[in-house]
Amino acid sequence: MLEKYERDGQMKVSKYNVNIDINENEYIIYNTFTRKYLKLQSIYKSHIENLINNLTRVAIAREDINIIKNMVEKGIVIRNEVDELEIIKNREVLTRFQEYIFYLSLQPILKCNFNYKYCSEACTGEEFSTNTVEKIIRFAENVTKKVHILQVSWFAGESPIQFKNMMDITQKLKRVCNKNNCQYRACITINGYLLSENYISRLPELSIESIQIAIDDAAEYNDRQKSLGIGEEKFDRVLQNILLLLNKRINLVLKINVTDENYNSVIKVLELIPVNKRKDVTLNMVSFSQGKNSIKLFDLYKKAIGKGFDYYNIKNRYQNCEACFKNSINIEPDENLCTCPLAGEDGFYIGKLGSDGEIQYSNAQEFLKFINLSAIDNENCRNCIQLPMCMGGCKYSRYKDSKVCNALSPNVLSLEEKILLHYYTDNNPMVYENDTLAKKQKSIVYNYGTNNGCQRG
Repeated sequence: MLEKYERDGQMKVSKYNVNIDINENEYIIYNTFTRKYLKLQSIYKSHIENLINNLTRVAIAREDINIIKNMVEKGIVIRNEVDELEIIKNREVLTRFQEYIFYLSLQPILKCNFNYKYCSEACTGEEFSTNTVEKIIRFAENVTKKVHILQVSWFAGESPIQFKNMMDITQKLKRVCNKNNCQYRACITINGYLLSENYISRLPELSIESIQIAIDDAAEYNDRQKSLGIGEEKFDRVLQNILLLLNKRINLVLKINVTDENYNSVIKVLELIPVNKRKDVTLNMVSFSQGKNSIKLFDLYKKAIGKGFDYYNIKNRYQNCEACFKNSINIEPDENLCTCPLAGEDGFYIGKLGSDGEIQYSNAQEFLKFINLSAIDNENCRNCIQLPMCMGGCKYSRYKDSKVCNALSPNVLSLEEKILLHYYTDNNPMVYENDTLAKKQKSIVYNYGTNNGCQRG
């Protein structure tokens, strides 16, 4: 029976729809802009396509009206006057130039107690001097008068000496924030080896909201990747410290650098984390292939989801890391300022801190060029169906090469694989009803948000 379908204006099909087969009998229509999807039976695919291609019809079968309403709710079908690209552009600009938060990345020392063979960061041993700390505090004094939140991202600081320095700097930054009615937040990226119960118990004093720890693999391979000069079981110690963190309900980003050698033992490592703690872990696997072809991570992510972990890339952020924001700076021990550590490694510095805490620019025009860089200005990105999800990827790589495509970086996942992992996460049977954090994570699947720092590549 045909019925008149009352529309809110003329309708059209979104330009960001993708059809993905789930199995032989089902498929989904996934919208990369809204990150929502509609699951349908494959036997009706032709009928659904015909329905979508004839949205201008006034009379529609009764059973099809609810399908169209679902498509509208999920952004698969939109009003004719809607320009999705303009909305994306607006959100990207508003996010990039937001004024309410400042991202301050601090590298208190260029030294690491683990010598990763793949790590490209300089280990000179240089660290913040008393004079540098004073300049940082003055800088924070100036910044916190203009923003509502100071987000500090620490890189290093795991040794007892650096932990003490972090505590001292944090207390000074907090006093400045309190004085200027500005909220203080922090996260940290460390290797996890020197964590202790005492260290972890004092994390609230640092206002640490999340910790990223990078591990390589199971003990037999992991210890060959690192050289401490001592014979301790390093991996076991890092693992025990990870479990201590999870018992304290601290948000953990677990970064696993996957190589040809450790590929087969990654899942073994993940199985060492208790089942009821896996929803508290944000899993970030990165391909570190020594050959021409990058390691495919889809099967690892799929197996991890089956073990109770969630796939994290299920909402659009519009900026990919702290460096993408206008209100962002990275300070190195020698007081050099850069957009991110990768830029610092290449010598792309924008200036130094003055004694008054103001930035003394030495490369202002290039810095403006970097800040103004947008994926939407790139024709290939602008016309790509992945634009809302990708937003051009690493900004520094695009600054160096305007033609680079980061759609597969750093996880080497195709669009279809990302969509499937999102679907598998939503439909993972391993959901713990008594786990409030898991419930919270599930509730934000379709919300918009921005990077919260420390998601470092």
